[in-house]
This record gives sequence, structure tokens and C-alpha cells, in this order.
Amino acid sequence: MLVWVLKDNDANYFYEKLGGQKLDTTDFTIVGANLNETAYGWPDITVLTKEVSDDF
Repeated sequence: MLVWVLKDNDANYFYEKLGGQKLDTTDFTIVGANLNETAYGWPDITVLTKEVSDDF
């Protein structure tokens, strides 16, 4: 699984805590605003689903 998250988004910590690996970054512009995104990925989402299940 792969998610793209804005670099300045506080959710980055959430994805890192769930074991997401930083895979890539990209810069882009929307309506004149320069933004940065980070891609987080999990090669095996069963690890991700177990992590979430253990927290609830």
C-alpha cells in the first residue's frame, strides 16, 4: 500500500508510527502554492492491519 502525504501535515507521524517507510518525495504547485509530498509505503499490509487492530 502507498499513500502520499503533504510534508507539513501532522499525519506524517501517524504513518511513521504504523510502520510506513518513506519511499519518495515530490514537489508540485497548485494555484501558485509550492507544496511537498512524501510517499509512505508498506510492502505487506497484513502488518499494517495487525498494528491497527492491536491499538483498538
